[in-house]
Amino acid sequence: LNNQWWTSLTRYRTSTDYVDGPPKWDWQDDLWMVMPEQFVDDVNAEIERGRAEIPSFADEKDRQKMSDMLDKRADDVNDKLHRRLGWMPRCQPIVLNGNRMLVPLYNDTFGAGLMAITDDWGATWQVSRPIVGLSIEQPSIVQKSDGTLVAYMRDGSPHLRVHRSESSDGGFSWTPAEPTELPNPESSVAVVGLSNGHWVLALNDVD
Repeated sequence: LNNQWWTSLTRYRTSTDYVDGPPKWDWQDDLWMVMPEQFVDDVNAEIERGRAEIPSFADEKDRQKMSDMLDKRADDVNDKLHRRLGWMPRCQPIVLNGNRMLVPLYNDTFGAGLMAITDDWGATWQVSRPIVGLSIEQPSIVQKSDGTLVAYMRDGSPHLRVHRSESSDGGFSWTPAEPTELPNPESSVAVVGLSNGHWVLALNDVD
């Protein structure tokens, strides 16, 4: 809205006529992110976890960067407008059981991801609890054979590792994002599940 990432507003369109030629769009609307009640508590808990990690970074510049970022995050999480704006898509949606669609979104302000969830193809939306980490972005989702959802994410922290989180309730709640052993030089990742059950993860695997 003012040429800054934190003021972006997600917009979506729907079409029921898309087989022959370009889609004919039926509806367009904005996706307002009304946060679940636990959002502030989830983000604040991650801020405290992040502060405990700061001494582990050897580089003074990294420690100061993390401290400043967490201070700003602590201020912004108490602002309802900051909580609602700045949620952006990057990776493809995933459809569960033929009718539930999860749209992965991320927010630079909170270094977090979450899911916009619809069970009626966009007529109504729910918002998941956030995927929190020191500074994770752009979740990409895949599903295990037991129904568990797994998110792989870009890392904006000094860890510089692909991060991973899981959901066992259809995408409504997520474990805290933890670094994997896979390198990530602050670049996006994407994962897809194949029909044979294997997964393919595309990433920039350099330190």
